[in-house]
Amino acid sequence: GLLVFTASLPAADVLAKGRPTVYVVGGRMRPGEMSLVGPLTRDIIQRFHYDVFFLAAAGWSVEQGLTDYSIDDVEIKQAFMAASSSVIAVVDSVKYGKTSLTTIASLNDVDALITDDQLPGSVQEQVAQMTTLHVAPVAQEKGV
Repeated sequence: GLLVFTASLPAADVLAKGRPTVYVVGGRMRPGEMSLVGPLTRDIIQRFHYDVFFLAAAGWSVEQGLTDYSIDDVEIKQAFMAASSSVIAVVDSVKYGKTSLTTIASLNDVDALITDDQLPGSVQEQVAQMTTLHVAPVAQEKGV
């Protein structure tokens, strides 16, 4: 069966309602975000090997890569990346061009990037030169 490891309590809550077996890594709680961070979290992550890590970011661009505003979260994301066979960034086009405090990784460091179809074609071409790009159509609301 599917095993999921996460440092996010909201993600664990959603996933636990489905079929996967969910493991929450330990560590210090970040209030507000409800995520686990710190040396204990990093050490637990490093004890395992993961097939795929799905990476979210607060901002991203071709030049700056994937960025986040929390140094603590970036450390955890980088630990998951280092222990994973494949890294897939999942970022929407609204976050494109926004740069947060610190860089998680370059687009060259991820195996694939999934975004929506609102990203300009010229940017899609640049991203596709750096990693495998998957573009998902945005659902349009009826009557809008």
